[in-house]
Amino acid sequence: MDHWDAMEVLKDVNLRATPQRIAVLNVLKMLGQAHPTAEEIYVALKQEFPAISFATVYNTLKSFLDAGLLHELRFGDKASRYDLNTQAHHHLLCEVCGDLIDIYLPEVDVAQVLREHEFAMSGYHVEIRGVCKTCREHTLHKADTHL
Repeated sequence: MDHWDAMEVLKDVNLRATPQRIAVLNVLKMLGQAHPTAEEIYVALKQEFPAISFATVYNTLKSFLDAGLLHELRFGDKASRYDLNTQAHHHLLCEVCGDLIDIYLPEVDVAQVLREHEFAMSGYHVEIRGVCKTCREHTLHKADTHL
């Protein structure tokens, strides 16, 4: 979608376009590549909507999940992160700063794998963990200053 219209996006999934839903959707769009947590979305909204509660943000995210507008990403016992990109993709996860980078991998014939192993799938996601370029460079720079 080239032109972002939160009201149209909500209408397309049969959700009422309340000011709070529009605001949450716009924050998700603005912070999209950062894959924000509910807390980060809440903090971003507090300035424009001082009376908004964390429960409202959380419930709005739940309604967006139920409508298929976004994906919830869970990494261990950390707070869920939200991804507005609903296309098939996976992630690189920096274990130092927590940055998540969307990646697109060649499709695997999942149906074939499931048939071969007589496996009933509930979902799948590829997550590659490591250290991003920025964190590696920061570590190298820090090591150089201690010589």
